Amino acid sequence: MNPRSPQKCFVAIVGAHQMRVAKVASLLHANESLSTIELLSLVSSEEQSRTTNFPEVVNVEYLPCVASFDSYEDENGSTVRYLVKLEYYGANGTLKVGKSLAPFFDQINDETEFQDDNGSMEDVFPGIAAV
Repeated sequence: MNPRSPQKCFVAIVGAHQMRVAKVASLLHANESLSTIELLSLVSSEEQSRTTNFPEVVNVEYLPCVASFDSYEDENGSTVRYLVKLEYYGANGTLKVGKSLAPFFDQINDETEFQDDNGSMEDVFPGIAAV
């Protein structure tokens, strides 16, 4: 693999209702053109000549996630909502029980072609790149 070969990018799909998140995931999976992005079409030719270490193609993997919220009453008596947890519900968003997103942040790119001069690894899209 070289720096211009396809890279994987994780994008979280977040919603408060599992069935709605699952529906969005099914729509995204139905259109395969949404799972591949050609970066060269988004970058000017001048920028391409200055940047050599980005992939030409990015494969997008969507992560259906369900957000759980709670609330409390502040000192003024107003209700304040806050995010309690965000869980992954499988590639199609249909798992009965959500899972932690930690493994997506813990993944390490094992391709040695992305090492810099010091031998450290450059992951083009570490963790979850977008929500």
